[in-house]
Amino acid sequence: MPKHSPKMLHRKGTHLITLPKEISLCPECGDRLIVESGEWIIESGLPTKDGLYVSCKSEERIRHRHWQSDWQSVVNVVQKWANAQEN
Repeated sequence: MPKHSPKMLHRKGTHLITLPKEISLCPECGDRLIVESGEWIIESGLPTKDGLYVSCKSEERIRHRHWQSDWQSVVNVVQKWANAQEN
């Protein structure tokens, strides 16, 4: 079970959290990930898949390519962890 509940993402307004390292790490440098949720389903309060943004904590210090082939599996894991829904 993650240390931080994905429910932290289920709020009005944009919310940033550091993803628990047990869930996933940056596929490029291995650092922790930041998850931003900026869009929700009104009825359930759950984040949408398109409204979740995943980035690395080291983004400002280390240049990342963000190739889909490297990041898509990480995005899929984060969407599942956050119980993100289709729009």
